[in-house]
Amino acid sequence: MNQPLTAKSDPTNPPLDWIVAAAIAAEGGTIAEAFGPSRDRHASRSRQAAMWLAFKVTPHSLQAIGEAIGRHHTTVIYGIRAYERRIQKDPKTKALSERLLTRFLSESQQTEGEQS
Repeated sequence: MNQPLTAKSDPTNPPLDWIVAAAIAAEGGTIAEAFGPSRDRHASRSRQAAMWLAFKVTPHSLQAIGEAIGRHHTTVIYGIRAYERRIQKDPKTKALSERLLTRFLSESQQTEGEQS
């Protein structure tokens, strides 16, 4: 990743680099593999999971997500759509995506409760 992108305006949002790393690890990938030039299925799926999760749980733009992952924002759009198609077709991907969303959304809500 180029640099950590932390949402400074909203302290309840975890850093973008942390979300990306968690999604890649959940897919069984590595940072080096996902950020490398490889187009193999495993690396692509890890990247797509990271793009999708970052899009769902952060206020960052598609361009910012792309910069964090080392890809163009149009690739991020494609990755998000591809991952959403996988969620619809593959029960394991659907379960993984639900676990990731639950993890990050519940952590965000816990942080909000601590701020009050």
